[in-house]
Amino acid sequence: MVLSGCAGLPGHWQKDIRRNVGDEYEKAAMPRNMVIPADVSQGLLPPVEAKVPEVDAEEIPPRYDLAANKTPAREVFMSLVKGTPYSMVVHPDITGEISLRLQNVTIDEVLQVMRHTYGFAYRRDGNRYMILGQGLQTQIFPVNYLNFNRKGHSNTRVSSSELTQVNNASENGTTSSTSTTHGIEIRTDSASDFWKELKESLQAIIGEKDGRRVVSQPQAGLMVVRAMPDELVMVEKYLGITQATVNRQVILEAKIIEVELNDSFKTGINWSALGTSGNTSVLASQTGGGTLLNSGVSEISGLAGNLQPGGSYTPIASATMSAFGGVFSLTAQAKNFSAFLELLKMQGDVHVLSSPRVSTVNNQRAVIKIGGDEFFVTGISSSSTTSGSSTTETPTVELTPFFSGIALDVTPQIDEKNNVILHIHPTVSNVSQKDKNFMVSGRAFSLPLAISNIQESDNVVRAETGQVIVIGGLMKEATSEDNASIPLLGDIPVVGNLFKHQRLIRVKKELVILLKPTVVDNSQLWTESIRSSQQRTDSIMQEPR
Repeated sequence: MVLSGCAGLPGHWQKDIRRNVGDEYEKAAMPRNMVIPADVSQGLLPPVEAKVPEVDAEEIPPRYDLAANKTPAREVFMSLVKGTPYSMVVHPDITGEISLRLQNVTIDEVLQVMRHTYGFAYRRDGNRYMILGQGLQTQIFPVNYLNFNRKGHSNTRVSSSELTQVNNASENGTTSSTSTTHGIEIRTDSASDFWKELKESLQAIIGEKDGRRVVSQPQAGLMVVRAMPDELVMVEKYLGITQATVNRQVILEAKIIEVELNDSFKTGINWSALGTSGNTSVLASQTGGGTLLNSGVSEISGLAGNLQPGGSYTPIASATMSAFGGVFSLTAQAKNFSAFLELLKMQGDVHVLSSPRVSTVNNQRAVIKIGGDEFFVTGISSSSTTSGSSTTETPTVELTPFFSGIALDVTPQIDEKNNVILHIHPTVSNVSQKDKNFMVSGRAFSLPLAISNIQESDNVVRAETGQVIVIGGLMKEATSEDNASIPLLGDIPVVGNLFKHQRLIRVKKELVILLKPTVVDNSQLWTESIRSSQQRTDSIMQEPR
């Protein structure tokens, strides 16, 4: 299985780590040949030297034209090996007549036709053919699958509640309220108990009469079936199709992208003026364009000066200012006045939140989770204990984990033409804390509650192998406006704009998910996938940290 995604990286990559990672990728991409290590080979017994007769070429089975019209079955079987190096053994219970006309066929092809048409079961052991009887037969079938019971559940819900107050007609005039919940919910459940379902299916095919039985052995990967020869043929065909279907595999590559449309506008004027009268001078200035809108504190915060009369006068450098990052500026300077005007407008950005890759088999759920859990208080209760004249209250706090990050839940179903039907459930969540203050019976309470911001979608789509699926439209929008001004002067209509700094930000984010399923039908695709992962790892290790 190939897995790749987002993870924290060390500050630098050591040479031996790079070499070891590269060696492992090279081993994984090599053909899977059986190679015995040298130390193990030396500990084994020396090979036995034996001369094996050389075979020039693989023997080509002879082909015949066969015709029979109401011929006894025993005679037909015995005539198939006449004049050939093959042997034929026919069970004494074989009876009946056969009518057929076949051209240019081998013995195996003839026996397969007669098995499907007349129900005559046979086995081959080297050059010997054995025609089995018409009674119950026992056959062992190998089945390669994991012995486990797997269950999955995903839920997408949109709910809202309303509170309705109802006045009672009783004499005490009490009121009651009812809460009604509305919403939309999509619940998807999946369960897989392969061996149990397989045994039930085979039992339904052969029935349970006259000693027919199915024995399942998941630990050994075997199914033992006792049934009639024609029923065993059906069981063999069913198991062959089932094995090929459940072992189909798909590689799922995803890119979760956040497109941020950022419409930001900032404007402000920093100015200073100097007035003098005789030996007295007054300096007035407006500052804060660099930091006031970001941190709420002007850049002159923390500067010291000495304004004590009669003392050593040291002015505060209040006219020192820093720009807030604009791309347009205008500076004006007169004899006793200077001004700095700055404008800034910004647009959005694109962020790749995650690029996971995972492989899974047919009809098995694959889950990718990147993020962390944080615990929040979801319930508080208390119990009182009285001992003598004192009462002790013991609070009990209930904590519930909330996940923040990215989760992708995918279940594929692959058909015989390598088309894939996918159930896709992506979720991007961000959980924060908000303190909720409220009054109960005159007592004030404050609870830290969890606020969850979720973007998710639940889809069922169909795609060909290698086709990219795009899921978009998961949007959210927020607007914020910040103003900073000189008290009183900033409130003057029109003129007050000269004493203000403003920032207006409109943020619109859209979550776009790109998903590409690739059906694995040969070893070359595995090699290509491993090479792709190796290239991504090499590019990460070569990036400057």
